[in-house]
Amino acid sequence: MNSAIQSNRQQTASTVQNTEFEAFYDEYARWLMLLLNNWSVPVHIAEDISQAVWLKVYRSLVSFDGASPRAWLASIARNELASLHRTKKSQLMRRAVSTNRDDGPLEIPVPYSAVEILETDEQTQQLGRCVETLTDPHGEVVKQVLSGNKYEVIATNLALAKIRIYKVFHEAKARLRSCLEVHGW
Repeated sequence: MNSAIQSNRQQTASTVQNTEFEAFYDEYARWLMLLLNNWSVPVHIAEDISQAVWLKVYRSLVSFDGASPRAWLASIARNELASLHRTKKSQLMRRAVSTNRDDGPLEIPVPYSAVEILETDEQTQQLGRCVETLTDPHGEVVKQVLSGNKYEVIATNLALAKIRIYKVFHEAKARLRSCLEVHGW
């Protein structure tokens, strides 16, 4: 009997959560899309960001205090957009390094338009050339970071202090940025 009461309470709580979410969604869904549009996010990306935002809202609506719903939604959307940007940038750098190896390029998602495809391929090739111009330990640290190695592992592999690896990677990123800027990126 106890488990039946508990099951009934869980169903009631779930129904209340769904009702609250639906009301919240109905009130703010249009506003969220307008916000993403205002940030100049392409529609197909805005839809993905919106879906991720609403999933996070659904999972954490019960803990939301209701103080500033638009600020909360904007914060989640900003974080999702930044995460997407970091992922795309990381994939671009991994592809650039992998194109200089014998095992071929890594597979990454196709960019969003023909112009971006051309820009991405040219930029990837240029980034790969810039990585190759880095002297050691900078070049080796970048390649190991892009291969997914943790800083501790890289420090052990290169017999350097972990703090030195952070500094070398930071310097390498600055050199790569400068190299890309010199070549018009």
